[in-house]
Amino acid sequence: FPWTCIIGIDLFNFPMLEPMSNVSQLIYVSAFMDVADRPALGSTDLEGYVDNFIKMAETNIPIVLYICPLYHSIFAHRLAAHPNVECITATTAETWTHRIFQEHPYVLPAGRSPEKDSLGYITLQHSKIEWVANALYHRPTATHAAWIDFRLPHVFKSPSESLAELKTHSGSEWLTDALYIPGCLPPKAFTLEQLQYPQ
Repeated sequence: FPWTCIIGIDLFNFPMLEPMSNVSQLIYVSAFMDVADRPALGSTDLEGYVDNFIKMAETNIPIVLYICPLYHSIFAHRLAAHPNVECITATTAETWTHRIFQEHPYVLPAGRSPEKDSLGYITLQHSKIEWVANALYHRPTATHAAWIDFRLPHVFKSPSESLAELKTHSGSEWLTDALYIPGCLPPKAFTLEQLQYPQ
């Protein structure tokens, strides 16, 4: 499965977000941010990122994209033909994770890669679930949200099949009180009872 997780809104106990029908409405959530303590993207790299994201936008799946002010105008222009993508200007500095790092002492992991695993990058990774929850506020008719990595088509072995799968999932029925975390288990490796009530 190509997402990190799918969250049913009941997990957050948001009573104001009652679905308007009994039909599941899944939205995908992604972000594209400038990470201040990592090298900036060159124009060629940036175009490659945008091109990959456009492949997902062209499937017409509903996407909420959090994007920093530095890149917002580029994406707003390229995504004008894709009303299924809602661009929301945001920064990691506005997140709860950033605030916690500012308010409390911390030590970055000793075994990290200093070039890649910077404070800005770690903040970005930990902000994903916050943006997923926030997207449910922006789309009150959505019953579920799934994180989807921005450059996901870049890693697909069969892009057309995988993109079709994303579209299929966006129209599927999902339990309303569940957290779906995909793994590498074969289909039907466990019964539903075993997964709900592990021994």
